[in-house]
Amino acid sequence: MRALERLTFHVQDITDVLASVIWEEDAGTVIPAGVPPNMAEALEEVATAIRQWRHGNSEDFRNALDEARNSVAALTDTVTEAAAGQESVNATASVAMSLRRIITVVSDAA
Repeated sequence: MRALERLTFHVQDITDVLASVIWEEDAGTVIPAGVPPNMAEALEEVATAIRQWRHGNSEDFRNALDEARNSVAALTDTVTEAAAGQESVNATASVAMSLRRIITVVSDAA
């Protein structure tokens, strides 16, 4: 139950950040143009890892966890590139951090 509670917290954080990007024009939460494909992939891979964790198949879970880690690392690289170009990356960095924390939660709970 503790793991589910933590997952819910991190998912809510991602939801809040993305809602701010969409609905709060003057909040300063933007996602740089080149980031959405990497962010979408990272979100999908982390969701797959959560589903595999829930099903309890250890080999499929390990594979999904590796894919999630790789996609979040790629997202982080994209964030670093955007920051080097002086783009605002606060929202994207926040999502990436939440995804890393989700990976830690399911990894520790497995």
